[in-house]
Amino acid sequence: MNSYKHFIESIPSLYSDLKQQQQQQQQQQQQQQQQQQQQQQLFYLVRSGMRLPIAVMSVKKTTTTTAATSTTTTLLYHWRTGSSGKGKV
Repeated sequence: MNSYKHFIESIPSLYSDLKQQQQQQQQQQQQQQQQQQQQQQLFYLVRSGMRLPIAVMSVKKTTTTTAATSTTTTLLYHWRTGSSGKGKV
């Protein structure tokens, strides 16, 4: 019975310790999420570019309807050829 009373008394300090840990974890998670989002955006660009026909990929100058797909195309083109984007694509 005594240990139970001791446990009840120690709850507030345990709670504050937990709260500090949670806050630290949340900060770390937020940083990780931001990094993951950036990586996912890049990955999505590359992945959505993969859905484009290969014929479009091999053509050096492409006229696409939306700016998003054209950037994806150039991004993927650089990614595939390993060029840095300097000079003609």
